[in-house]
Amino acid sequence: MRNLIIPLALAGAFSLWVTPAIAHEMEEQIQPPAETQAQTGSLPEKGEKKPVVKSRKESFINQWDGNISLYLGGQAMQDSGWKNNDEDVLVAGGLALDFGHRDWPINLYLGAYNASYGKGGDMHNERFSLSTAEFGPRYYFTKTGSVRPYISGGVAVLSANRTWDRDRREETENVGDTVGGFANAGIMFKLGKYVNLGLDVTAVGAGKLEYDKSGSYVRFGLTLGGGLH
Repeated sequence: MRNLIIPLALAGAFSLWVTPAIAHEMEEQIQPPAETQAQTGSLPEKGEKKPVVKSRKESFINQWDGNISLYLGGQAMQDSGWKNNDEDVLVAGGLALDFGHRDWPINLYLGAYNASYGKGGDMHNERFSLSTAEFGPRYYFTKTGSVRPYISGGVAVLSANRTWDRDRREETENVGDTVGGFANAGIMFKLGKYVNLGLDVTAVGAGKLEYDKSGSYVRFGLTLGGGLH
């Protein structure tokens, strides 16, 4: 039995040394040379960059363009009945969104805005708010570069509410809804690839609401948000 231990150990050591060498030789025989792979397109030729293959998700995103921005500015009402203690301009805030195909100059625009004020010195703390929803096409004169002017137009839907304090409770009632139109112009400044800052002016023409208040006004302010490109 002892006589078999040494031959078996030598045979095992020999197999550990020979097996990797045989496997390496077989791999070289199976794998074609680099020149053949370059001719068949498997490997890039010397000095040639390997083409970058984009995923379907990246290709889809690159086809579309869109922006979403917060809005803060002033709202000058046509009717003096909206004014607060002889102030001609109300504070307005909102959200603006537009999207469309990157190769098209026209995007679909959606906007939601609100302006409100409270009458000073009123025993019931009476206050009014006017909400506006806008939608329509937005035309970009250019969708490239750091400065992108645009114009918009479409339908504006307005809703007014009156809120007051009664018996230590806050009550709200709708004081009119109306539909009108809007015209809009602005400039978007791209701050890097995804951040944008803009100037925006909008004129809204609408009918009368309750309390003989007109829904027409001019809104102007700043936008800050982000975009796909």
